[in-house]
Amino acid sequence: MITSSNILSAEHRQALKNIMIEEIEHNLCALPSAPLYQSYNHMHEKYKNETCVSNLINRALKEAELITNQKLNILRCWFLVSKKDSVFNFHCHENTYITAVYFVENCKNHGTIFRVNNSNLQLLCEDNTIITFDPQIYHTPPDWAGKDRYSVAIDFKLKTN
Repeated sequence: MITSSNILSAEHRQALKNIMIEEIEHNLCALPSAPLYQSYNHMHEKYKNETCVSNLINRALKEAELITNQKLNILRCWFLVSKKDSVFNFHCHENTYITAVYFVENCKNHGTIFRVNNSNLQLLCEDNTIITFDPQIYHTPPDWAGKDRYSVAIDFKLKTN
């Protein structure tokens, strides 16, 4: 698990949060397996012309390629807002080469919980930080902690010629 900080400017973080709020209010993912406040998983395509999203995607891709020493493409990207009535389960990301989570807002000292050797390990992260990790590691967002938490998940696949 690798973390990087200072991913977006304050202006772009606010613009991203505004897009996330709009998406969550009007276009929630209707899949039964999706958490309550999750978008569909094509946000990198839907908002590719929004500077805040393209900057995030480019930075996440750069970080993932640096870590893996591989050329990658975005497979999926979705928004997640953790609210008081959110319920999460441990999960992994199937058919994915590497995964990243970007912490937009209200993530300080919450991060993500990973299941390692039958124990739960909570990796604490600041806002405006991205964590990149093996998608086969089971993980979950922590329980709601008094403020809505905004994060973006990105799955990568190996680039094919």
